[in-house]
Amino acid sequence: LRTDILKVIDSAIKNVDPYTATINLVKIKNNILYVGQSSYDLSKKQNIYVLGAGKASLSIAIALEKLLQDKITGGIIIIKKGQYTKKLKKIQVIEASHPIPDKKGFEGAKAIIELTNKINNNDLVFTLITGGSSALAPLPEDGISLEDKIETNKLLLESGANILEINNIRKHISKIKGGRLAKNYLSHTQIINFIVSDVVGNNIKHESDWVMPDESTASDALNTLQKYNLLNKIPSPVINHLNTVSQNPDLESPDTRSFKNLNIDTFVLTNINKACEAAFHKAKNLGYNSMILNNMLQGESKDIGIILSSIAKECIKTGLPLQPPCIIILGGETTVSLKSFSEIGGRNQEMALSAAIKLNNLNRVVLATFNTDGSDGPTDAAGGLIDGESYKIGKNLGIDFVSSLKTHASYNALKKINDIIITGSTGTNVMDIIILGIN
Repeated sequence: LRTDILKVIDSAIKNVDPYTATINLVKIKNNILYVGQSSYDLSKKQNIYVLGAGKASLSIAIALEKLLQDKITGGIIIIKKGQYTKKLKKIQVIEASHPIPDKKGFEGAKAIIELTNKINNNDLVFTLITGGSSALAPLPEDGISLEDKIETNKLLLESGANILEINNIRKHISKIKGGRLAKNYLSHTQIINFIVSDVVGNNIKHESDWVMPDESTASDALNTLQKYNLLNKIPSPVINHLNTVSQNPDLESPDTRSFKNLNIDTFVLTNINKACEAAFHKAKNLGYNSMILNNMLQGESKDIGIILSSIAKECIKTGLPLQPPCIIILGGETTVSLKSFSEIGGRNQEMALSAAIKLNNLNRVVLATFNTDGSDGPTDAAGGLIDGESYKIGKNLGIDFVSSLKTHASYNALKKINDIIITGSTGTNVMDIIILGIN
């Protein structure tokens, strides 16, 4: 069952490869660029630029260079450290820190803004803003330092806030997010925007937020900070800026009306649904009863681990929602509220560790939970793969799973019993996938 689940994971990741999706979507014939059903006459375009950031942007950039070759004038993308394995000829690649921003990302974001000064009306711009761009390209508003941004980001990640709540705050303290790049720097040119969806619900308004309108407000951001008791912890320049914007609607992010005259075409390359569908078909081909239970999973990681263990027990006892042998697939993105910690882990590893405690001695069950980008939290693991023996093996090695869960030390606990999943950088990023198998 563990071996089969690894095959299911492999199929899921391969089916959401942005490079393949771009190659399939983009064609050139007689100097006409075809992107899906849309076409663009390149004879009327003076230059082509590529701008982007995020963990899936490199794969798309590689595909665009292969397709467009010398037609590309230049560009800049910012990716996570360790991703850069293939040299690009026309597009500059900057490596920065994720999930905590750093100076290289800050300088890279400034370089992107400087490049927009060269872009004119007759140019074509590809924007590749994929998951991870917020940390990789931090460009805070005037009066907010990079250190303020880093501290704010850290507190948000530790708070238990979901990604949409976090992004609404990030948008309102950035010079480029919340549609500002498109409205303030690229309003005069044609934009082709590629999305690799990494938000729950695949709502494109929450994707590629450098070039998408923003309907959230600074007041929403302040309410989120109040909800998670962060108003007295967030750096004062951030709070001051949000208060100023909330009292002055003219300073708000560009909304849909502001985008009315902008020339932006958006294309979704891939998303969590496609990953789960591939997992479903692979499980079927391997002979398992299979179903996609949910593509919008959210909640505290350790709590979801408990829920998954209860689903496994129900399958064994009643055959619901599926009769074993079965594989149940879920997609989404959970959160971890960090109250105290001594080591490292990630939301998927924490979910796996939580489930392992509840599945002790239930030797018919295997659970895999992993981040499709190959990096779960600040670790080199993509996630965890546990079964009914995991808890006992850990106990025999002197590992206290309960204590490890309390201190968010899931990485070392799972690593010591060989229950972490290592993929390396996958070049994609469509949130997380959970594979629950019962024999």
